[in-house]
Amino acid sequence: MKGRSFAVLLSCVAAGSAWAQTSTSKVTEAQIADYKRAAQSACREGGKQKGDPEAKVEAFCGCMLDTLNKNMTPSEWRQVVTYSQNNQANEEREALKPHLSKLAACTPQPEPTPSPAGKK
Repeated sequence: MKGRSFAVLLSCVAAGSAWAQTSTSKVTEAQIADYKRAAQSACREGGKQKGDPEAKVEAFCGCMLDTLNKNMTPSEWRQVVTYSQNNQANEEREALKPHLSKLAACTPQPEPTPSPAGKK
């Protein structure tokens, strides 16, 4: 899922490229909200294409956005949206990179395999 989360966020580049913006000071709250919606949609679509159960996809995608919202400042969101709008995928990826490691908490851990009774 972690690799997918990175791909999902980068897919927002395509969604954001329709906006012709050049500076972070001109990014609106509505544009940030659009970016987040595009990320959510791309995340869900990626999970469906992979064949993950819908509940698992919804949980991961919701956690992804919640985690990013908790850890990214408004200024960071504006910067990421600006990079997306200006088709600067490498810069967008670098701006998101510090936050992607925090998404590990969104990936369900496999259930431990119980050991046979009496064995340690």
